[in-house]
Amino acid sequence: MIAAIVFWAAVGLLVYTYLGYPLILKLLVLAKGRPRPPVAEGDVLPRVTALVVAHNEEAGILDKISNILDNGYPDDLIEVIVCSDGSTDRTNDLVESHGDPRVRLAASPTNIGVNEAFSMGTGLATGDVLLMTDSGGMFRQGAIETAARHFADPRVGLVSGNIYYENRSQSAIGSGYHGYWFIETGVRQLESDLGFSIVTVGIFEMIRREAYLPVPSQYNNDMAAPIYAWSLGYRCRYEPAAVAVAIQKKTPSQDMQRRIRMAVRGWSSMPFILKHVPLFRHLRIWAALISHKYLRWAGGFALLSLLVANAFLLHHWFYQIAFAGQAAFYLAGLAGWLLASRGKRVGPISLCFYFCLLQLGGMIGLIQTLAGRRYGVWKPVE
Repeated sequence: MIAAIVFWAAVGLLVYTYLGYPLILKLLVLAKGRPRPPVAEGDVLPRVTALVVAHNEEAGILDKISNILDNGYPDDLIEVIVCSDGSTDRTNDLVESHGDPRVRLAASPTNIGVNEAFSMGTGLATGDVLLMTDSGGMFRQGAIETAARHFADPRVGLVSGNIYYENRSQSAIGSGYHGYWFIETGVRQLESDLGFSIVTVGIFEMIRREAYLPVPSQYNNDMAAPIYAWSLGYRCRYEPAAVAVAIQKKTPSQDMQRRIRMAVRGWSSMPFILKHVPLFRHLRIWAALISHKYLRWAGGFALLSLLVANAFLLHHWFYQIAFAGQAAFYLAGLAGWLLASRGKRVGPISLCFYFCLLQLGGMIGLIQTLAGRRYGVWKPVE
């Protein structure tokens, strides 16, 4: 009896997380109607300060600066502040000798973390809107203006762009991520249509200056920023046409570490976000945050409970089939991991592999959080 209760409770939690929540969003959007697209023209565009966090990026920092300045945004409405986070190479020298008065340097002598580096740069910013990014990807032509147009609506406080990972080597991580991202962007778009995007893309976050919240680097700014802006009364939107392009180079182990880091920073952010956005004053936004992020990070425990409970129910043919299906899925994920670790293409099982990676990363992240682990200092992916 207990095993059956655990089994169906786990099924219900997983179904709600991956099907029920998106369906609820879809029904709400159908009832409310999608918002009209932004209509800002020319001189209505806001002045933008692009804050580029960098740590030892001498090889690509000038390309990033050029990518921003040559993106098609009006010359007199854009500036770049490179937030050098303890760089020890030629990054600072290259920025200081750039020659364009719109380019400035905010440098920390030590590695203080990405969020603190951004906060340091805001002190020099003159823009009405802050564009937070890093040197790891390039904006497609016109992407900055596409996102900035949303701020013609004074109710909009934050706009998240989109990210596209080029999977030149056809790696399993890249293939799995594309499948996952297709699903994730659908949820983000539905939340955006309702005015409360829950998370932003770290490489492309645009926010009104008055809605900016300095976030300690051990916490997840991608979650805290939109939640805080929403609590101030602003709408937060996702703009899929505002694209930043990066190259997928991570191995399975590197991506696993990234997922663990994200989960730890997300779980440990909860007290910080609660402080600025109290639960009982903002129940709707917390319901969305828990449904979109925290339940996903806890999904691995639901899957484990499902498997263990299923093992005690094998006397019935239905549970035998369910157990066999789970076993096949996890074997496909394991095969994907082994192949990907050897640089082999995974093909059709890439989504099984990547889903398992996400769940394992979330589980380890919660365990590390409860054990007191924190990730504050930002380091580039090798």
